[in-house]
Amino acid sequence: MLRTYLATVALHWRGAPSSAQRYERLEQLRQLARAGGLLLQEEARSVAIALFEQPPLIFNLGLAQADGISADWYQAPPAASTDYLTSLQKLLTAITIWPEIEELDFLISNGSDPFTTLQVRLERQPFEWDSVSIDDIFDQLDTQRLYTLSKHRSS
Repeated sequence: MLRTYLATVALHWRGAPSSAQRYERLEQLRQLARAGGLLLQEEARSVAIALFEQPPLIFNLGLAQADGISADWYQAPPAASTDYLTSLQKLLTAITIWPEIEELDFLISNGSDPFTTLQVRLERQPFEWDSVSIDDIFDQLDTQRLYTLSKHRSS
């Protein structure tokens, strides 16, 4: 179970996946997370479903321990980049090459459950899929901002 939240991710797929396909993709994501030293926990709360506009899959990424990161872990300079930041960046980059993904949304957390600290006016930052990379987005991370990479919407 997650005790430290690093990010919440929502995936919108092209077409509706079968239950078997959804489970297979979730397992692939769990393997990617474990390979980076992260835990993946599926998210089903109504606030998350509403925030991410009802995607087929929402999940939290984080750690089992409740300590060990600073509240601004996501702003570490490249030379001092944490393993968690690098792992998260690699995982999201890997997801962007999946052909069945139409949209990837994510929200960075300061370590606590992001849905207990959401502000009323959450900033949304949309990007066109082919015009930006995860690396570019990671240069400007902040909490209370929903990052959206979309193949079907323009920014």
